[in-house]
Amino acid sequence: MNVVFRKNQVYGHKEMIMNDSTKRILLVDSDEGDSRVLTQRLERLGYEVISAPQESSSAIAVDNPSIDVALVDINMPVESGFRVAEDLTESSDAKVVFISSVKTPTVRNRAKALGASGFIEKPYTGAYLKAQLEQALAP
Repeated sequence: MNVVFRKNQVYGHKEMIMNDSTKRILLVDSDEGDSRVLTQRLERLGYEVISAPQESSSAIAVDNPSIDVALVDINMPVESGFRVAEDLTESSDAKVVFISSVKTPTVRNRAKALGASGFIEKPYTGAYLKAQLEQALAP
């Protein structure tokens, strides 16, 4: 296994990259606690995680063209996750999976209309998270 370290572009800490075939997830969530927990879950599942505040997520996606999936929370204070996803899809080939605690058909339909590759309702299990990401990453 090829292991390398690089500096996190947002927070400045070192990140371990498992190998070139590791799938990369851009996590966009305004809640630091949720983001930290989700990052740990994703890393345990074997993903490389780049965590980004919503206002810099598009720039990070452009700087990291190897991002496979953007995991975007819908409810954020500066702008909605829908808007963030629109910006990401304009600047990146990453697939988008939304996360939300809102369980209305309107929210799901809007996500689908934006071309979402998945939708994860909070609260969720690790198995459901894994299944949604695997589905999004499937060719």
